[in-house]
Amino acid sequence: MSCKKDSVDQKLILKGRDLVEKNERLLQEVARFNATVGREARLRVFLLLTHFDELTPCDISEILGYTMQTVSDHLSRLRTWGVVNTRREGRTVYYSLKPEWKKFFKKFFKMMADLSGK
Repeated sequence: MSCKKDSVDQKLILKGRDLVEKNERLLQEVARFNATVGREARLRVFLLLTHFDELTPCDISEILGYTMQTVSDHLSRLRTWGVVNTRREGRTVYYSLKPEWKKFFKKFFKMMADLSGK
């Protein structure tokens, strides 16, 4: 499919290009975010952290049936992204979603459930 040059609105094209250019950093962050949460295993961790105040890696491992290494890898990604808080009590580390992310994921999971009819 090709565009006919006489049917293209040049003002619209310039506005569109400007919009994309001005939002380049935002688009890069969204892509990075998508890469971070786009794994089903991480979504499972987000679901758990949305519904519980704090969980340890052992809790998550037992609930999901994942190895500790797998859980640690996912939690490390979430720490790098900056969506979780950690709290240490002795040798135990507790994970929780930062409040703004907990709010986001509650809405996100509700919206997805509504869209899927579940």
